[in-house]
Amino acid sequence: MTISRRWFSRGVGVVLFSVVVATGYGSEFHVATGDVYEVYSQISREHAEATVTKLEALSTLYNEYFRFETEELPSELRVRIFDRRGEFDRYLSDRIDVSRDEFVYLHFTDAARSELVGYAMDDEETYRASMVHQSVVQFIRAFIPNPPLWLREGFAVYFEESRFDPERGEAEFRKNTAWIEPLQNLLDERIGELFAPSEFVTLSADDAASRLETFYAQAWGAVSFLSNAEESRHNRILWDAIGALEPDASARRNAELVERKALRWIDEEELATAFSEYVEGLQTFRTLVERGIEAYADERLEIAEDRFRAAIERRADSHVPWYYLGLIHYTRGEFDDARAYYEAARDRGADEALTLYALGLNAFGADERHDAVEYLRAAAETDPARYEERTESLIEQLDS
Repeated sequence: MTISRRWFSRGVGVVLFSVVVATGYGSEFHVATGDVYEVYSQISREHAEATVTKLEALSTLYNEYFRFETEELPSELRVRIFDRRGEFDRYLSDRIDVSRDEFVYLHFTDAARSELVGYAMDDEETYRASMVHQSVVQFIRAFIPNPPLWLREGFAVYFEESRFDPERGEAEFRKNTAWIEPLQNLLDERIGELFAPSEFVTLSADDAASRLETFYAQAWGAVSFLSNAEESRHNRILWDAIGALEPDASARRNAELVERKALRWIDEEELATAFSEYVEGLQTFRTLVERGIEAYADERLEIAEDRFRAAIERRADSHVPWYYLGLIHYTRGEFDDARAYYEAARDRGADEALTLYALGLNAFGADERHDAVEYLRAAAETDPARYEERTESLIEQLDS
């Protein structure tokens, strides 16, 4: 599995507009200002406004966890977006002498110089995830300049799938399931081993970079577990950790504060067991589908239906759970529902001949003889090798 890395960072009120010129970096920047963010966009005035709206909503979501006093910020958090990769690269090279493929948060001791920088990407999903990830880092470091690495990047990947819902005007949290399987494999020692807890809490960027996928899986897992654990004493670890952070402390000092104030009273072995059980209980789209198919084969239709519906919540674009839900409703004699699910599977790229054949059998079961013949003939024409002989006798029965 290939998982995009977001890189370690270096280091809605009334929206107002103006236009400024960035000398030496191409076209003008359109500026939109909100309560928390100020966005400079080369793309368009509308883009600057939309980006401010999204980030303001996202910051509200982030702050449900952190409870930072946003009104105490000395200035808005700056975001700068270029319309071309080349200008983005030149801008970065003038400041940190390196380039990046995606958004990067530039953090400086002088907060006025700090900013989130990106460029217009062809892939909208990569653009969204990259901006969200680094905006989490920017938001945390605006209040705690040197948080522990695991907490900073753990929250960044935890929120990475979140997105703005324009209809509601709010940010929507979505689970980031990309790290479930890597973390489960680590726990099973299939692809390496986790960092020891005492090492993980105080981990440096260089040490994390040496085992990057392990670090991100464990950081995501730590934040996900502590945010969602059923035991309130485990949830409290996260809230105590956030409360222990000091704005003027170094990353090492903040890590020590977290260790002393949030982890001191917890039995490490018991916590490790609870963490393992939590991770083992997480199910990816693939495992839900696999277990749904097993349940269907065993004629445990209610369990199979629950698993396929859960799979759709993870990935609504895959045809597989929709097709199996069609089979389940067909087995129950619920032919109208079965047809709807088969059509949904067909719309999502299911095997055309197979789906037409299933629709034909479903119409046959519903005593819709004309539709059954049409579907079965279409299946035979689409894939004669598989369906011509199989449909011949059925069509003869329906035509008689």
